[in-house]
Amino acid sequence: MTIQHDSEGSESYIAGDYLAAMRDFALAKSIDALTLLNGSQISFEDLLNPPTRIPSENMNQIASNLFHALKSPYTGAVDLGLGMLISRHGLLGIAAQGAHNLMEAYEIVAQYFSTRTSAQEVELSSEGDQLKMRLISKGESRMKSEVRQFIDLSTLVSIVNCGHQVLKSVDELPGRSEIRMACEEPNDFPHARLSELVDVKFSRETMELRMPLSWMSHPLRSANSELTKAAEERCKHELRRMKPTDLVEEIRGRLQGSQGVMPTLDQMAQQLLMSSSTLKRRLNQQKTSFQALKAEERFELAKTLIVRGNSAESISSQLGFSDASNFTKAFKTWSGMTPRAFRESLP
Repeated sequence: MTIQHDSEGSESYIAGDYLAAMRDFALAKSIDALTLLNGSQISFEDLLNPPTRIPSENMNQIASNLFHALKSPYTGAVDLGLGMLISRHGLLGIAAQGAHNLMEAYEIVAQYFSTRTSAQEVELSSEGDQLKMRLISKGESRMKSEVRQFIDLSTLVSIVNCGHQVLKSVDELPGRSEIRMACEEPNDFPHARLSELVDVKFSRETMELRMPLSWMSHPLRSANSELTKAAEERCKHELRRMKPTDLVEEIRGRLQGSQGVMPTLDQMAQQLLMSSSTLKRRLNQQKTSFQALKAEERFELAKTLIVRGNSAESISSQLGFSDASNFTKAFKTWSGMTPRAFRESLP
């Protein structure tokens, strides 16, 4: 779970599943909704039924509110992480369960982590007989370091816990996993709650999770292979859709496949699981806009309908124009001639 902005100030996001996790955790800790939502733009409706993705600026505030409402934030971070089971990680969690062993599962996590958040990525490396996992920010964080450590600790605890869930024989694993923290140890850190899972060490150079490489070859519990394969395909699709060059083609395809009136910018952004401002920005990076793409597809569809003999009144209704006059004006702007003149120019 990652909450921050990128260095250019553009909007980043986090999966709505994690807002649900914070909501449930806050309820369990008797933290009221007004305290949790204070200063954010998240509504009560969003809290009850979280959207697929949430701008991280809002989640920054939620995380900060939660951190300051807890009497023991590090105990809270551990409890929050232990409560984020595989099901909280959506398609990524389902895809990871289909791996043959723990190494493959963590490689899936690293590959598709950005489908859960756009602000951070997972880096895997090895050192000696240990596998290292780090959460790498893609840009400068605006979050206070103590709140960031709170969230990152809960993420690493969740990853460790999920790893133990999918192993066949936890009791037979040699060695210990270790979370290293780049801060001083608080007096009330709950080591006992993690004693069966992981050791936590403080005052280290970087924050990271370390696990024995000997664990990585252990087979995972059997999972629904068809379901996990479908989940991984969806993750791949999400990554492709996040690439700006693919985004334009994705929008064209959705405009062409729309039934009836073409969607608005806000409706298209909702279909693509992003905010309207993010969609505008990404299209601007490709030197285009949603209105330009929509106009191009309208023009192509209008020509097809004219060839088929549809009237201007019928076409204007199908393309979402208020009347035939407005459609005629738009078509003349696109082609330099009226729909009638275009029809007469056809062989």
